[in-house]
Amino acid sequence: EYAVSSYLCQEDLHSLFTNLCNGGTVSLVYVSSMKKFLSLLALSLLSINAFAGSYPDISLSDLKSAIAAKKVTLLDVNGPVTYANGHIPGAIDYTAHTADLAKFLPADKSSLIVAYCGNEHCGAYARAAEAATKLGYTNVQHFKPGIAGWKAAGEPTQK
Repeated sequence: EYAVSSYLCQEDLHSLFTNLCNGGTVSLVYVSSMKKFLSLLALSLLSINAFAGSYPDISLSDLKSAIAAKKVTLLDVNGPVTYANGHIPGAIDYTAHTADLAKFLPADKSSLIVAYCGNEHCGAYARAAEAATKLGYTNVQHFKPGIAGWKAAGEPTQK
C-alpha cells in the first residue's frame, strides 16, 4: 500500500505504478490539488499504455522454447523489489540498467527481445520495448501475462 502526497517524484510514480500493476492498493492521504493529481495520473496511465499493443505478444510456450534454446533476452520491467522477489530466469532488471541497457543486449539487432511487467493489465513493459527499439532491435515482443502469469503457469522463478 502506498500513501500519496502532493510531493511526488518520478521514482515515486514508478513505484506507485509498479505497485498498481502488481495488484497493490493506494491510499490517498493528502493531495494538495486533487485535480492536478488526477490529471497527472490519467496522463501517466495514457502514456504508459500508449505503446501497449505496439509489440507482438509471445505465448508462454514460445517463450519457454526460446529460453530453452537460449535465443531470447528478457527485460523485466517490474522494478528492483519485485525483480529481487522472483523474475523469469535469466531476465535483466530493466529499471536497474536503463542507462546502460545496450551493454546487456546482444550484438545482433534481429535477436529476440521480450519485455514483460506485472500482468496482462500492466503497460510498463512498453518502456523497455521502446528502449530496445530505439537501440535498433527489430524483433521486440511482449510477454503479456507478465510475472504473475509466469508464476500462475507453475514456471520457476529466479531470485
